[in-house]
Amino acid sequence: MEKTIKDPEEQEKRALLAMCWLGVGEILGTLMNGQLEDRFGPRKMVLVNLLEMLLAFASLILFTLVGEWNMWFACTFCFFWGVQDAAVNTFMYCICAFQFDSIVYPFNLFYCVQSFFAFIFISLASLTTSIFDDMIFFGVTCVFGTFAWLFFYFTFDLRAKKTGEIK
Repeated sequence: MEKTIKDPEEQEKRALLAMCWLGVGEILGTLMNGQLEDRFGPRKMVLVNLLEMLLAFASLILFTLVGEWNMWFACTFCFFWGVQDAAVNTFMYCICAFQFDSIVYPFNLFYCVQSFFAFIFISLASLTTSIFDDMIFFGVTCVFGTFAWLFFYFTFDLRAKKTGEIK
C-alpha cells in the first residue's frame, strides 16, 4: 500500500492522474465496442455491455470497500469505468442511428432520457453519507442496469445495420 498523502495538492494531482485512465478506457472502449458492434450486431453486444458493466461495478465496489488509496487500483477502476461508459454510449448511438426510420427523434429522446436519469442518480448519490449507503446505492444501480440490459435483450428485436444505411 502507498503511504497516506496529506498534502491536498498532491492528493489532487494523483486523483487527476488516475482519472486520465477514465479517458484511456473511453477511447479504447469506443474503438473496441464499435468494432465488436459492427462484427456481432446489437443483440450480442447487449451481453458484452452487460459483462462490461458488471466488471465496472465490481471494480467500483471493491475500490470503495478497500477504503485506502492505491494508485494502481484507482487507475484500474477508472479504466474499467471508462470502457463501460464508452460501451453504453457506442451501443446507444448505434441503436438511435440504425434501429429507427428517422434519426432525429431517437437521438432527441436519448439525450432527454439520459439527462433526466443522470440528474436522478446524481441527486440520489449526493444523499449517501457512509460506505454502507454507497454500497446500497451501487447495488441498486447495478441491479437497475442489469435489468435494463436484460430487458433490452429479451424485449427488442434488434437488427444489425446494413452498409450505407445512414439516412
